[in-house]
Amino acid sequence: MSNLIILKSIIHNSLGKIFSFVSTFLFGVLLARLLSPSEFGVVAIVLAVINFLSVLGEFGIGAALISKRNWGKEELEKVLSLTLIIGSILLLILNILSPIFVSIFDNRIYFEIIPVLSLGLFFRVISVSFTSMIRKRLEFGSYNTILIISDIVSSLIAVLLSYNGFGVWSLVLKYLIFELLHFYLSYKKSELDIYILKFNSVVTIYNSLIDFSFFQLLTNILNSVSANIDTIIVGANLNSSILGEYDRAYRLLRYPSVNISTVINPVLQTALVKSDSCRLKRAFKLVILLSFIGGSGVFSILEMFKSDIILGLYGEKWNSVIPIFSVLLLGLIPQIISSLMPVFFQLTRTVKNLLKWNIVCVISNIIFVIIGSRYGVTGVAYGVVFGAYVSLFVLSLGAYSVVWNYSIYES
Repeated sequence: MSNLIILKSIIHNSLGKIFSFVSTFLFGVLLARLLSPSEFGVVAIVLAVINFLSVLGEFGIGAALISKRNWGKEELEKVLSLTLIIGSILLLILNILSPIFVSIFDNRIYFEIIPVLSLGLFFRVISVSFTSMIRKRLEFGSYNTILIISDIVSSLIAVLLSYNGFGVWSLVLKYLIFELLHFYLSYKKSELDIYILKFNSVVTIYNSLIDFSFFQLLTNILNSVSANIDTIIVGANLNSSILGEYDRAYRLLRYPSVNISTVINPVLQTALVKSDSCRLKRAFKLVILLSFIGGSGVFSILEMFKSDIILGLYGEKWNSVIPIFSVLLLGLIPQIISSLMPVFFQLTRTVKNLLKWNIVCVISNIIFVIIGSRYGVTGVAYGVVFGAYVSLFVLSLGAYSVVWNYSIYES
């Protein structure tokens, strides 16, 4: 793979993520001014569960397909049949869970919104094959354009709905419309055909993916539990308004960390897939250094202007977000660095090792969040921060170990 192709991929991916970030951020500000924290909280708890179920649905397939160097259009079309089955099962599961939501949160609106949100989950799962094909061809410009179009259209509709008093339904329909558009545009660009295979063929393609996907799936499940446990605990123990405030603080903090990792990880995974031990070591050192420098700069800016940013963007009704955000901000730098470590396990084909390290991270995160929940939403935020530093130490140590022993794994 030439350096020019790698450079173009990096530029396209970076520009796409920047535009996507700006779009998501601006529309998020508009919706925060039009809707209440309670309305955000109602949807946030369901989306936390959907994020977990989508991990089950994606089954680690995306990373596996990209790593299968010799797989092309025919194999990806077979995987699509598998995702159709998985997506249908998860749609059913989420609808079965709706009475539990009503019972825990004492709000019958979940009977109405969960069937709609479950459709979004279905289309999210079956889009995996399409997006994998696009990324496999290094068409990061097209990949990000699809995300941007889906986000802008769904957000515009959500803003119009919220302005006209649709409340929580603005957020519900935003999610569904985004997933529908993302599915359709990815399908058209990927040039894959949709068809259902016979059961035996589905089993065959499943078996060919299971070795890589299984451990990637377990790793993704652990990451999802770790990422959403705080939202679930806040939602289950406090009211929807407090959950909405916590979710707003968490999302504001996640903008830099998530965007940095989503820009860098796909490019690293593709560009370094055939690298030798020396090149991986250089890449590891450079990633650690640049992510620390970049994270420190973002931290400094947010710490100095946090009150102005939150009140200026969202308005006075979100004033309670400031103390929550102040605590969560302490974990920004370790979150950024940790988010870039899993790619080195994938590149060295030691995903099993990543699973072991992730178990330690998730257990520590859950323990810290549960302990913190005894002290309210601020305690939960401190639990997330302590967990972030444990994850930084554990994942960095693990990634260092597999990279520096890569020649052993190769042999």
